[in-house]
Amino acid sequence: MPINSPKPNQTEIGDKHRALTKANAVIPHFGALSENTTGLVGEPIAGENFVGFAEQRRDNTGGADGAMECEYLERVKRWIPVTGIVATSKNAMVYATGYTTFDLTSTTYPAVGRIKTVNLSTGLALVVAKAAYLRG
Repeated sequence: MPINSPKPNQTEIGDKHRALTKANAVIPHFGALSENTTGLVGEPIAGENFVGFAEQRRDNTGGADGAMECEYLERVKRWIPVTGIVATSKNAMVYATGYTTFDLTSTTYPAVGRIKTVNLSTGLALVVAKAAYLRG
């Protein structure tokens, strides 16, 4: 099925990487990840940088910082629900406010990527997401 057919979480896969997780992180499959200053990944937090989307669910409940590894995709094109999209949202920056929550206004949270197109009937936006270090 072409990526232009808007279905939630439909993804074109990019480069895969690994990082250690934050303590007690419960990362959903395809959850957005940010990286803290020590290089650990987990739920997006204001002030951190987006690194990608988790390739699989990881549950580090009760675990310490760095107790578990997480594989993630640093570059993807995917349909995701974005709060506040309108017909003119093309090229708008999308911000991750949680593993699976995205909007256009929470600028202190990690920037995920730009909207390529929107489908207002589904509430989904096709987002070209790149890890912060790839955007320059």
